[in-house]
Amino acid sequence: MKKIVWAIVLLALLWAVLWIWQQPSSQSQRMDMWPSIAVENIHKIIIQKKGAQDIVLQLQQKQWRLADNDLAEQDAVLRLLDDLTAMQVIRVVTRKHEYDDELGMLARAVIVQCLDAQGVVLLDVTVGKQGSDLLSTYVRRAGDDAVVAVNRSLVWQVKRSKRAWKVANKKQ
Repeated sequence: MKKIVWAIVLLALLWAVLWIWQQPSSQSQRMDMWPSIAVENIHKIIIQKKGAQDIVLQLQQKQWRLADNDLAEQDAVLRLLDDLTAMQVIRVVTRKHEYDDELGMLARAVIVQCLDAQGVVLLDVTVGKQGSDLLSTYVRRAGDDAVVAVNRSLVWQVKRSKRAWKVANKKQ
Protein backbone atom coordinates (compact mmCIF):
# COMPACT_ATOMS: atom_id res chain seq x y z
CA MET A 1 0.00 0.00 0.00
CA LYS A 2 2.86 2.36 0.84
CA LYS A 3 4.41 1.75 -2.59
CA ILE A 4 1.16 2.72 -4.35
CA VAL A 5 0.91 5.96 -2.34
CA TRP A 6 4.54 6.83 -3.14
CA ALA A 7 3.99 6.02 -6.81
CA ILE A 8 0.93 8.29 -6.92
CA VAL A 9 2.83 11.11 -5.18
CA LEU A 10 5.77 10.67 -7.53
CA LEU A 11 3.51 10.69 -10.61
CA ALA A 12 1.68 13.78 -9.33
CA LEU A 13 4.98 15.55 -8.73
CA LEU A 14 6.27 14.56 -12.18
CA TRP A 15 3.04 15.78 -13.77
CA ALA A 16 3.31 19.12 -11.91
CA VAL A 17 6.92 19.60 -13.03
CA LEU A 18 6.05 18.82 -16.66
CA TRP A 19 3.02 21.10 -16.58
CA ILE A 20 5.04 24.03 -15.20
CA TRP A 21 7.88 23.37 -17.66
CA GLN A 22 5.49 23.51 -20.66
CA GLN A 23 3.93 26.82 -19.65
CA PRO A 24 5.19 29.76 -21.71
CA SER A 25 7.66 31.91 -19.88
CA SER A 26 6.08 35.19 -18.89
CA GLN A 27 9.48 36.82 -19.44
CA SER A 28 9.74 35.64 -23.05
CA GLN A 29 6.21 36.79 -23.89
CA ARG A 30 6.22 39.99 -21.81
CA MET A 31 5.83 43.02 -24.02
CA ASP A 32 6.02 46.60 -22.90
CA MET A 33 2.99 48.59 -23.92
CA TRP A 34 3.46 50.37 -27.22
CA PRO A 35 2.50 54.00 -26.95
CA SER A 36 -0.62 54.92 -28.83
CA ILE A 37 -0.04 57.67 -31.36
CA ALA A 38 -2.73 59.85 -32.85
CA VAL A 39 -2.54 60.31 -36.62
CA GLU A 40 -3.07 64.05 -36.25
CA ASN A 41 0.12 64.35 -34.17
CA ILE A 42 2.32 63.01 -36.96
CA HIS A 43 3.76 65.71 -39.23
CA LYS A 44 6.72 63.91 -40.76
CA ILE A 45 7.49 60.35 -41.85
CA ILE A 46 11.02 59.20 -42.68
CA ILE A 47 11.44 55.89 -44.50
CA GLN A 48 15.01 54.56 -44.68
CA LYS A 49 15.93 51.61 -46.89
CA LYS A 50 19.49 50.32 -47.14
CA GLY A 51 21.11 51.39 -50.38
CA ALA A 52 18.38 53.89 -51.24
CA GLN A 53 17.79 57.57 -50.62
CA ASP A 54 15.58 58.31 -47.60
CA ILE A 55 11.96 59.07 -48.37
CA VAL A 56 10.73 62.01 -46.33
CA LEU A 57 7.01 62.79 -46.26
CA GLN A 58 6.01 66.02 -44.57
CA LEU A 59 2.64 67.55 -43.78
CA GLN A 60 2.47 71.08 -45.19
CA GLN A 61 -0.75 73.09 -45.21
CA LYS A 62 -2.82 69.92 -44.69
CA GLN A 63 -1.18 68.10 -47.62
CA TRP A 64 1.51 65.47 -47.55
CA ARG A 65 4.55 66.34 -49.65
CA LEU A 66 7.88 64.75 -50.38
CA ALA A 67 11.08 66.53 -49.31
CA ASP A 68 11.51 68.00 -52.81
CA ASN A 69 8.04 69.58 -52.38
CA ASP A 70 6.34 67.19 -54.82
CA LEU A 71 2.79 66.37 -53.82
CA ALA A 72 2.55 62.87 -52.32
CA GLU A 73 -0.24 60.36 -52.93
CA GLN A 74 -2.48 61.41 -50.04
CA ASP A 75 -4.37 58.11 -49.83
CA ALA A 76 -1.14 56.12 -49.68
CA VAL A 77 0.26 58.29 -46.88
CA LEU A 78 -2.98 58.15 -44.91
CA ARG A 79 -3.15 54.36 -45.31
CA LEU A 80 0.40 54.03 -43.98
CA LEU A 81 -0.35 56.38 -41.08
CA ASP A 82 -3.50 54.46 -40.23
CA ASP A 83 -1.61 51.17 -40.17
CA LEU A 84 1.31 52.55 -38.14
CA THR A 85 -0.94 54.12 -35.51
CA ALA A 86 -3.44 51.24 -35.30
CA MET A 87 -1.00 48.30 -35.37
CA GLN A 88 -1.11 46.01 -32.37
CA VAL A 89 1.31 43.37 -31.22
CA ILE A 90 0.04 39.86 -31.91
CA ARG A 91 2.96 38.03 -30.35
CA VAL A 92 6.63 38.19 -29.47
CA VAL A 93 8.49 36.30 -32.21
CA THR A 94 11.95 36.33 -30.62
CA ARG A 95 14.27 38.30 -28.39
CA LYS A 96 17.37 36.81 -30.00
CA HIS A 97 19.29 38.68 -32.69
CA GLU A 98 20.43 35.41 -34.26
CA TYR A 99 17.11 35.29 -36.17
CA ASP A 100 17.37 38.86 -37.53
CA ASP A 101 18.32 37.85 -41.06
CA GLU A 102 15.55 35.26 -41.29
CA LEU A 103 12.98 37.81 -40.10
CA GLY A 104 14.16 40.51 -42.52
CA MET A 105 15.71 42.75 -39.86
CA LEU A 106 19.09 43.15 -41.59
CA ALA A 107 19.71 43.82 -45.30
CA ARG A 108 16.03 43.96 -46.27
CA ALA A 109 14.90 46.01 -43.28
CA VAL A 110 13.20 49.38 -43.56
CA ILE A 111 13.40 51.92 -40.75
CA VAL A 112 10.30 54.05 -40.30
CA GLN A 113 10.18 57.09 -38.07
CA CYS A 114 7.18 59.30 -37.35
CA LEU A 115 7.80 62.77 -35.90
CA ASP A 116 5.58 65.48 -34.53
CA ALA A 117 5.57 69.15 -35.56
CA GLN A 118 8.51 69.90 -33.22
CA GLY A 119 10.62 67.04 -34.59
CA VAL A 120 10.11 64.75 -31.61
CA VAL A 121 10.19 61.08 -32.61
CA LEU A 122 6.85 59.47 -31.84
CA LEU A 123 7.55 56.10 -33.44
CA ASP A 124 10.82 54.50 -34.52
CA VAL A 125 10.55 50.94 -35.85
CA THR A 126 12.42 48.55 -38.08
CA VAL A 127 10.07 46.76 -40.44
CA GLY A 128 11.15 43.27 -41.44
CA LYS A 129 9.47 40.57 -43.48
CA GLN A 130 5.79 39.97 -43.90
CA GLY A 131 4.43 37.21 -41.67
CA SER A 132 3.59 33.82 -43.12
CA ASP A 133 -0.12 34.62 -42.79
CA LEU A 134 0.41 37.55 -45.24
CA LEU A 135 -1.53 39.83 -42.89
CA SER A 136 1.12 40.50 -40.25
CA THR A 137 4.59 42.05 -40.27
CA TYR A 138 7.71 41.50 -38.17
CA VAL A 139 8.67 44.73 -36.42
CA ARG A 140 11.26 45.84 -33.86
CA ARG A 141 11.10 49.11 -31.95
CA ALA A 142 14.33 51.09 -31.77
CA GLY A 143 16.23 50.16 -28.62
CA ASP A 144 14.32 46.92 -28.08
CA ASP A 145 15.61 43.38 -28.58
CA ALA A 146 12.19 41.86 -29.22
CA VAL A 147 10.91 41.26 -32.72
CA VAL A 148 7.13 41.18 -32.65
CA ALA A 149 4.44 40.32 -35.14
CA VAL A 150 1.96 43.15 -35.61
CA ASN A 151 -1.49 42.88 -37.12
CA ARG A 152 -0.82 45.06 -40.17
CA SER A 153 0.73 44.37 -43.55
CA LEU A 154 3.38 47.10 -43.75
CA VAL A 155 6.02 45.71 -46.10
CA TRP A 156 4.42 46.67 -49.42
CA GLN A 157 3.80 50.19 -48.11
CA VAL A 158 7.25 50.98 -46.72
CA LYS A 159 9.07 49.46 -49.68
CA ARG A 160 7.42 51.78 -52.20
CA SER A 161 9.88 53.74 -54.30
CA LYS A 162 10.08 57.51 -54.02
CA ARG A 163 8.50 57.74 -57.45
CA ALA A 164 5.56 55.62 -56.27
CA TRP A 165 4.86 58.11 -53.46
CA LYS A 166 4.50 61.01 -55.93
CA VAL A 167 1.19 62.05 -57.42
CA ALA A 168 1.41 60.88 -61.01
CA ASN A 169 1.02 63.40 -63.86
CA LYS A 170 -0.95 65.98 -61.91
CA LYS A 171 -0.39 69.70 -61.67
CA GLN A 172 0.35 70.79 -58.15
